[in-house]
Order: sequence, then C-alpha cells, then structure tokens
Amino acid sequence: MLDSRKCWIIFLLCTINAAYFYHKHRSGELKFIGMALSNFEIPSIVCFSPAAIINPAKELFNSTMIILFLCGAAHYLRRTINYLIEDRLLRLLYCEAVASAELCGCCFELIVVAEKFGVYAYLLYLFLLSIWWNLKWAEATACPYTHLEEAVQGNQEIPEVLMKIWAELTAGVFVIRLMMFLSNSDLVDSYEGRAIEKCEADLQVPLVTGAIIEAAGTFFCQLSGKIIQDLHLKKGQVVGPFIGTLAVAIAFNHTGGYYNPVLATCLKFGCKGNTIGEHLMVYWAGPCVGSLLSVLIYDRSPISNLLRKSKENMLESEPE
Repeated sequence: MLDSRKCWIIFLLCTINAAYFYHKHRSGELKFIGMALSNFEIPSIVCFSPAAIINPAKELFNSTMIILFLCGAAHYLRRTINYLIEDRLLRLLYCEAVASAELCGCCFELIVVAEKFGVYAYLLYLFLLSIWWNLKWAEATACPYTHLEEAVQGNQEIPEVLMKIWAELTAGVFVIRLMMFLSNSDLVDSYEGRAIEKCEADLQVPLVTGAIIEAAGTFFCQLSGKIIQDLHLKKGQVVGPFIGTLAVAIAFNHTGGYYNPVLATCLKFGCKGNTIGEHLMVYWAGPCVGSLLSVLIYDRSPISNLLRKSKENMLESEPE
C-alpha cells in the first residue's frame, strides 16, 4: 500500500523528471515532430549530464518547498485558532484570513511554476492544492461570492459578509506584499524580476468578453459544486477540484482563470494593462454575477428538487 510519504516521494521524482524533459524540449535538444522516430533523439534522453537537470530541478524544488511551507503553516494556524478562539464569528474571520493568505501565497508561487515550467505543471500543482484546500479549509472559502450566496439565501447578515471579505483581502494583500519583499530582496533565485511594479494584467480579451468568461466559469464551478454536495459523492473531494482546474485551464490564456475576486485583486490589482474599473468589472462583477446566477438557477431547477427528494428518501430508508 502507498502511504502519503511514498506518494509525495513518487510525485517529487515525477516532477523532477518532467522538469528535465521540459527543459530539454525548450532548449531544442529534445524534438517530437509527429510520431517520426527519426526526430526522437535517444542520446539526449539516455545519456544526459546530471548538470543539465540541476537548475530546473532546483527551481521546481524551491517552489515546491515554499508551497509546502505555506500549506503547513496555514494548517497549524487553523488548528491553533480552532483551539484557542471560542467565539464562532471571530474564529471564522481568522480562518478566512488564514485561508486567503494560503491561497494567495500558493498561487503567487504557482505563477513562478507556470513561467518556468509551463501551464501543465501549473495545473497539476493547482489540482493537488485544490484537493488539499477542499479537505482542510472546513467552513472557510477565501472567496467573497460564497458569502454573498449565503446572504441571498438568508444564512448570513450583510455585516458578517463584509467582515469576511475584509479579512480575506487584508490577509491576501499582506502575504503578497511579504512575498514581493522577498522577490525584491533576492533571497529566492526564482523571484528575480518579479517586483509588483513590473506585473502585467492577464486580461487578453475585450472587457465584456473577459467578464463573461469569469462569470461563466464561476457559474459552472459553483453549480457543479452544489450538485456534487447534494449527491454526496465519495470522490467529490477530487471531482470538484478537477472541474475547477479544468475551468482554469480553459480561461488561462484569456483572463487568467481566477474565478475569485480576492485572489485576482491581491495578485493583479494595479498591474499594467487594466484600469481599476476594468479590473472590478472582470474580476469582481463577473464572478459575483455568475455565482448568484448559479444559486438562482439551481434552487429553481428540477435537478435540485430531484436531488433533495432522493436525499430525503435515503435518510428515511436508513435504519434507526
């Protein structure tokens, strides 16, 4: 049986090898043109110098260790908060702040992974992180529109919604500024040239198109999440992150595929290429509209009624 330690070792070995082959491919030493064996350079695969793998492996290792540190620190902070703070609202605010800091810090590092190793490495790391967050965040979401959904459904008051959003933004901005400080201090090699003054917006399509993409992706993710939750799927903790990662992949080259106003604001607000109004339109209005539409449509759809009836039947059929 594979335990978690063995899985992590296998994962690290696979990523190191993938980094090597990607580096060889980018340098032009490894060529694949169709399936022609004549372009398959066996010596560059079998007989390689260890020095050729050191630089990309070191960069990937650094990014992986930073991500693991952020996840571990956030995990123990959550445990401490749940142990020390009894007031429910205050505890939720702190947990939202920790989740937002973890999300923004990890995604900042994922941008480094995407720049160095490509979008597929980025998506793989995002998928694994999404599973982790799905398992560990409990009630926290680090996402404003989930609180708006609760407010629309009458489960949260507006002041509570605003306080949670404020906690998320504050923690996210703090962590990003801290990591930007590290980038400017040259303490980490992979951060070279990543000062916030040099960042560029990810919006590569017209304003309205970008807002529609963010709204549609958020709608799709939230709607599928509600269905998964009501179905009580055993693999729901994997299916949900897979759907979210797929949505990010679709929009990656158009808007960045953030689907989260706090994440987009902490990473890209004020970057060259977007005005404040454009940023708010695409990364705040778009996702919030998509999220609220998912609530309105799902609550009134026949699917939700069928799922609720089946859930009630399952509860009634269970032995007392």
